[in-house]
Amino acid sequence: MNKGRALSGFALACVAIATLIDQLSGGLPIVYHVANAAMLVYVALEIWPSPMMTKVMIAFAIVLAVLLWPHMTSPWTVVEEGIAFGAFLSTFFVALGFVRAASDKSKRIKLSGRHLLTQPPSRRYLALTVGSNLFGLILSIGVLNLLGSMVKKSNTLASVGGSVQTLKTRERRSLMAIQRGFSMVPAWSPLSISVPIVLLAIPSLSWEQLVPAALAAVILLLLLGWLDDRITFRGRVAPPYQSDGPPLNWSVHLPFLLLIAAIFGSSVLMEKTLV
Repeated sequence: MNKGRALSGFALACVAIATLIDQLSGGLPIVYHVANAAMLVYVALEIWPSPMMTKVMIAFAIVLAVLLWPHMTSPWTVVEEGIAFGAFLSTFFVALGFVRAASDKSKRIKLSGRHLLTQPPSRRYLALTVGSNLFGLILSIGVLNLLGSMVKKSNTLASVGGSVQTLKTRERRSLMAIQRGFSMVPAWSPLSISVPIVLLAIPSLSWEQLVPAALAAVILLLLLGWLDDRITFRGRVAPPYQSDGPPLNWSVHLPFLLLIAAIFGSSVLMEKTLV
């Protein structure tokens, strides 16, 4: 790791730590300014190594700021709030990175994924779409790689009796279920980026008010996806995936469900305690 990357990582760590302290303490001016300063340092260090599109977007934002500057009543306040919001989002992604790094190496999560994949055809779609939705809460986009690679590995010509059409159909249905389940994660997960953005944009809205409505919409959309799968592939029954390990039962998901419950419980507790 070169010196620039090391400094960039240190700046991002300062952003995350200072932002967490600021949020948990209810607002400390000195910590707030430290987070903002570290955020500026991080952006400055990361501009040049970034792809061209990133540089174009930053340049575009600067041009817009210059054009709008004369029309704003408190331009420096707007800039400060923008930097603080960037620090908050950066901290959020750092936290997600820690969660995903730990989850990627979890054997238990892989066992849970294998159990979902080996469900009978009659309930495989629902198992995969609900499973990818719940897995996505912890693994984020990593769930696509986890379950998708399992599908690719398990979906062999031998397992479908040599039928290429059945092979393609089973793979399509499985991957569609996984993608549809994951696509619904941002609507309700407290770890998704959309939820904090909505809550910050609408201060009067609480997480407890948002999640039930969002979760109801997610369940409806997942059921519509299942119905679409049943209608589209009606009459096409693919054989189950073959497991390369000992048989598993639904209890393999219990620790994972407890982890999800703990995440939701801590979210509610923090909102009640800190707000």
